[in-house]
Amino acid sequence: MTTNDSNENQAGSFELRRTLNLSEHGGVRAIILCIHAPRRASAGQAWASECSIEGVLPNPRRIYGEDPLDAFLNCVSFCRETLRGFNSENHLVWWLEKGDEGGIP
Repeated sequence: MTTNDSNENQAGSFELRRTLNLSEHGGVRAIILCIHAPRRASAGQAWASECSIEGVLPNPRRIYGEDPLDAFLNCVSFCRETLRGFNSENHLVWWLEKGDEGGIP
């Protein structure tokens, strides 16, 4: 994917979704992690990728970067660290097996 930073405000259009497992209060339920394509409000503004983690983040978060790839990678890192922090608060979130921290390396 290529973008022309002077003319483009969106780096393609996609939404990545992953169903995770959340163990809390003695039960397990499915939650959704979602990351949107990087975009910027207008030319010259910073790139941002928005993410949400149902049951973990009460509101979607916008994570910024110098270009679309930087914004996307920063968003993935933010999600990983958020899940790690949430796991240490007596909850457990996993993707395929317990302990995989949502499958985000």
